[in-house]
Amino acid sequence: MAPLIRLKATLRRIGQGCAQTGVTMRRILTMLVALGMGGAAVAAPRPDTDGGSASRGLYVALRVCAACHAVGTLGAGPDSEAPPFATIRLRHDKAGLRRRLGEISTSGHRDMPPIPMTPREIEDVASYIETVAPTPAAASQPI
Repeated sequence: MAPLIRLKATLRRIGQGCAQTGVTMRRILTMLVALGMGGAAVAAPRPDTDGGSASRGLYVALRVCAACHAVGTLGAGPDSEAPPFATIRLRHDKAGLRRRLGEISTSGHRDMPPIPMTPREIEDVASYIETVAPTPAAASQPI
């Protein structure tokens, strides 16, 4: 529920900016969807051997993370403060990533509200993040 409320608030802010610049909301939404789907299509998940499913993880990421994060290998997410998954991958080892996702599930992170996920969803999202190949730009960002 919290991601939906945050998405509505973000869309409201975008709409206010659109009114000032004369850009239509439909055009902004079309661009956001195109960027999000393009990045997701590039990041084809590889099969996982440790029980998590990268394909299910991509589905969860698109459902609950893509409102703020770039979940594919290209571009930035809708929220410029939210790091792309390609950068997140560089910050954590396998166990650390799963632990961090568990913390985010219960406590959130800075401005990010808690994103409730089941243990299976955490494993799946972690498996997907591990498949996102960092671009040269993401690799050069500070960790």
